[in-house]
Amino acid sequence: MINNTLLQDAMGMIDEEFIEEIIENSARPSKKLTWQRIAAVAACLCLTVSIATLTSIFFRGNTPSNTSDPDFSINIDQYIWSTESTDNMSVEIAVDDWYAAWNGWSITSELYQTLENTDDQALLAIIVETKSNGNNMMKFKYNGTTYEEIIIEQSKLEQKYNKLIEFYKVGEWLKYGEALYTTGIPDGERWSKQLYDSEVAYYGQEMLDRYIVNGELLSDKIMQDAEETQQQIEAQEQLLKDCLAAYHKQNSIDAEEVFVKTGVTHCLKNDSLYLFVSKQELEDIKILNKSKYILGLARKRVFEVDADELPVELDHNISGFDLEKMHLYYDGKTIQPTSDSQVITTIENIIMLDQYAYDHLEIHVDSTFSLTDPKNQLNFLKYDTIYHYKLNKSQIISIHINIKYENIDMQALQRLSNMEEITYIHIGSTLTPIPG
Repeated sequence: MINNTLLQDAMGMIDEEFIEEIIENSARPSKKLTWQRIAAVAACLCLTVSIATLTSIFFRGNTPSNTSDPDFSINIDQYIWSTESTDNMSVEIAVDDWYAAWNGWSITSELYQTLENTDDQALLAIIVETKSNGNNMMKFKYNGTTYEEIIIEQSKLEQKYNKLIEFYKVGEWLKYGEALYTTGIPDGERWSKQLYDSEVAYYGQEMLDRYIVNGELLSDKIMQDAEETQQQIEAQEQLLKDCLAAYHKQNSIDAEEVFVKTGVTHCLKNDSLYLFVSKQELEDIKILNKSKYILGLARKRVFEVDADELPVELDHNISGFDLEKMHLYYDGKTIQPTSDSQVITTIENIIMLDQYAYDHLEIHVDSTFSLTDPKNQLNFLKYDTIYHYKLNKSQIISIHINIKYENIDMQALQRLSNMEEITYIHIGSTLTPIPG
């Protein structure tokens, strides 16, 4: 699962001039882009997708699917798994020099340290990631649309949105037409003809005709179109996420076809390829182009979680939350729910998104000093851990609560929201940024 921040990074890392060039040439297919420009964006996307996929695979995990072998059965407790924490783990990028080299493989630093400090019979749970090829990824098709086409369309939508927001302000001057540079306008503003012509050319006659009618700027229509465009951008972002997930899944399937020939114990699960091998078996694997792959210790929880199954069943019949206090952090965004059902559904979504890496929900609560004994007064939440401290120069107590998924009780959360002492509730995963 790739979050919004990574998508924004992905878009931001791509050369804007290159995007503009392929947008421009989409209307003129006869003009060929230079090989150097294609290579540049391919390299950039290699970095981008490696960040996204490695963050989600090594450290978070993708949405699982069934294992490739229904009879797959080993004692996974005998194997060494990753112990890296997502809380402070730096993202590693798929550039050869940034990885340790071991027997022809590119491996993560954690796996390298493990191999250096274990004997040949040590059993290792390894996840295999295919290094991203920017050019292949650009041409990868998802539901009939290539990754390149998705990027171009999203860029067009973002340009449209930005132009609408700009025109909302600039249109207040442009609505006066040529008077803006001939006589000036009532507030004293007066442009040069050169500036006026350049702005008219930038926004285009079509936009001027649509939003300026009889000398009046249709501000509401601009904002309505901007909102619709923003919704289209969000839909495009989701399409990009789905495309990247499909690209990763296909890479894992292709990798399995290579490793199955080696005879090593393996499993395709969570849309990722896992190897269960001894150190000696890993050293003995013979395949072509080892450098195509990155190996790392797998996370046990990511492997164990089954697809589309919540670790707890939430009661959807609970109502009466104090919605003004509730803030839910999901997929990179803070949501203030407008209904009881949205509270419960969003908490389910938070769990589904993060359960591959975490086993608990994190709740941040602000309360007044009248909550004198949080540990006892909030024990109805069946929390796993709780700690609190006084915020400087305020009458607020900040409380951090971790509740294991299996102990989440919607009735208890509803009770928490209605306590007079509680002024603010923020619910999310361990990756949730703490407000303030």
